[in-house]
Amino acid sequence: SQLTVTLRSTQSRGAIIDAQRLCRGMRIFGTNSVVEGFTIRNGVTNGGYGGGIYMIRPGTVRDCLVISNEAYGGAGICVYTSGALVEDCTVQSNLSTYFGGGVILYANSTSTLNRCLISGNVASNDGGGVVFQGAGIASNCWIADNRTILYNAGGVEMQGGRLVNSVVVGNRAQMDGGGLYVSASGYVANCTVVSNRAEREGGGLYGDLSSFWNNIVFYNTAPTNANVLKYNCVFSNNCATTNFGGTNFTNAPTFV
Repeated sequence: SQLTVTLRSTQSRGAIIDAQRLCRGMRIFGTNSVVEGFTIRNGVTNGGYGGGIYMIRPGTVRDCLVISNEAYGGAGICVYTSGALVEDCTVQSNLSTYFGGGVILYANSTSTLNRCLISGNVASNDGGGVVFQGAGIASNCWIADNRTILYNAGGVEMQGGRLVNSVVVGNRAQMDGGGLYVSASGYVANCTVVSNRAEREGGGLYGDLSSFWNNIVFYNTAPTNANVLKYNCVFSNNCATTNFGGTNFTNAPTFV
C-alpha cells in the first residue's frame, strides 16, 4: 500500500527539488498526500508523462512552482487520477515532445486546477498550456503565452472538460485554435480569450460539438476566422467580433 504523506515547505516555493534532468521531479502515489510550497525543476521522463509532477492517486499540490521540465505529455504536471487538486501553482516554461506542455488531466480525470498560472509552456503537437482528456475542470486560472510547434491548441485543448472564470491570453497555435481548441462536449464559461493567434483558423477559439457561455473572445488573430470558428456548438451570451445573433453581441469589451 502507498503511504499518505504531507510535504510542506516553511517558505512559499522556497524548498527546491532539482532533478538535474536525470529523472522526474516528483511522483505522488499516496492517496490524499499533500505537497505544498515547493519549486520543482529540471525533471525529465523520456517517452512518459509528468516530467515535473506525476500524480497517480488523488491528493493536493498547492503553491508550487513547476518549471523547466520535459516529458512526452503533461511536461509540467500530469494528473493520472480523479479527485486530485492542483491550486495556487505556477506551471511555467515546460516542454512536451507531444502534447500538454504545461498540464494534462489524463484519461477522463475529474481532477481540478484552481487559481493557477500556466505560462510559457510548449507542446510539439497539441495543447501548449493545458489538455483535458475527457473530463476535469480548470477555474480562476491565467493561461498565457503558451504555444504549439506543429498543430492545434496553443493555450488549451479540451476533449470534454470545463474551463470557467479564466483568462486565456497571448497563446499561439501553428494551425487552429490559438487560444482554445474545444471538442467532445467541452464547456467554456465566463472566460476572457484575447490576443491569441492561430496560423490557420480560429485565433481565439476553435469549437466543435461544445458549449460556450458568457465569454469575451476579442482581439485575436488568424488568416481566417480571427476570433471564432465553430461547428455545431451552443454559443450564447458571448462577446465576439462576428455577429452570431441570438443573445450574442459584438460590442468591443473596452478593457481598461
